[in-house]
Amino acid sequence: MEYKCVIIDDEPMAIEVLQNHLAQIENLRATGTFTCPLAASQYLAKHPVDLLFLDIEMPAITGFGLLKTLSLLPKVIITTAHRNYAAEAFDFQVLDYLLKPISLERFMKAVNRFYEAVSDKPVLENSDATHLGFLILKANKRFHKVFIKEILFIESMDDFIRIHTHNSKLDVYDRLVGMEAKLPAQQFLRVHRGFLVNRMKIESFSSSEIFIKDFEIPIGITYRDVVAALLAT
Repeated sequence: MEYKCVIIDDEPMAIEVLQNHLAQIENLRATGTFTCPLAASQYLAKHPVDLLFLDIEMPAITGFGLLKTLSLLPKVIITTAHRNYAAEAFDFQVLDYLLKPISLERFMKAVNRFYEAVSDKPVLENSDATHLGFLILKANKRFHKVFIKEILFIESMDDFIRIHTHNSKLDVYDRLVGMEAKLPAQQFLRVHRGFLVNRMKIESFSSSEIFIKDFEIPIGITYRDVVAALLAT
């Protein structure tokens, strides 16, 4: 099934980046791109779409103001250079909040949230194994079967990552961003440049820390608004 999306951003270069990312996805097509939010609002009134990629700070009307004009609200992914609108954004029940510059890996994770929302299952996973609930990872010259539901959190350790599960630790030569792309987007949350956590395993949290079993995991300053909004939903 093909889904329709619209990109709204007053910066043409930002639109070009998203178009290049969309070119990597077969069943999601941009039916329109707009630098003027008022023109976009008029288009959307006559041409409903499935997903909006929406900037916030734009001339004439903000992204939030545009959303208030729509009688039929599609799924929304925010794309912005500003961190301070995260809490307000999630009042509109947006799927994700992407900070510019937007990498392909982060974009794919956000799109995966969209597919999960409309189909109740992820369709952009990196291997068939993730559909079965596990990953095959190489460590210590052996291949290990790691069940996704047993992962507590993943920690970046310079040139490798450490995967913490209920009963073990596994050191894998990979980058955190690479592992993030392989895991279900709705289940795993980046809370720090060095930590990725399983939302299902969080026992409690504060504005600066997440607690999983006996572990205290820091929330990076630049992630706090987004993390607080996601954990509150």
